Amino acid sequence: MERSLDSKLATWTTAGNTILSTPAISSIQRIGDHNPSTSASLGSLPSPQFTSPVQTITDAHSDHESLPFTLTIPTIKRGKDAWKKVIEDWEKGDPTHGLNKPLKDWSVAWIKYSCKAQLYAKRKIIAEEYINSYHRDDTAFFSAYPVASDGIDPLVNAIRAERTKMGLIKTHNSKYGTPEERATARGN
Repeated sequence: MERSLDSKLATWTTAGNTILSTPAISSIQRIGDHNPSTSASLGSLPSPQFTSPVQTITDAHSDHESLPFTLTIPTIKRGKDAWKKVIEDWEKGDPTHGLNKPLKDWSVAWIKYSCKAQLYAKRKIIAEEYINSYHRDDTAFFSAYPVASDGIDPLVNAIRAERTKMGLIKTHNSKYGTPEERATARGN
């Protein structure tokens, strides 16, 4: 009886998904061996309404299914033309360095699950400033931000500082005042 029950439970499926696997059956058999009243209740198969836990987990994480296998934002070496490489990666991508899709086309899920949100945001700031504010004019962009030759981080900091001056970025002030005010209060 247990052998036929074992084979029925091991092969019982719903819509192609195996509901019970052999390890679960062996644990049921151990329970039945020690508790005869339980083995009598195993005479009927589980109800067809039973859903596979694997199916539920897959549905809960459906965002991951649309993610490409690797999400890479290439490292850009510091230099005078580093900002131009940022623009190129933003608009065209760089398959030779693993960026198969331009950064401008990345979905929110890709940014969120790739753990590259900060790097993406820096590239986005540079690209949007160059494209939207300076209309792809290299000389105007470089004259407005001469620190562009120092690398990406100094350029991002300069763009943020300029946007703060123009009132486009809201700054947060400490309730204890500016660093200078705190230093004065301490007597430094």
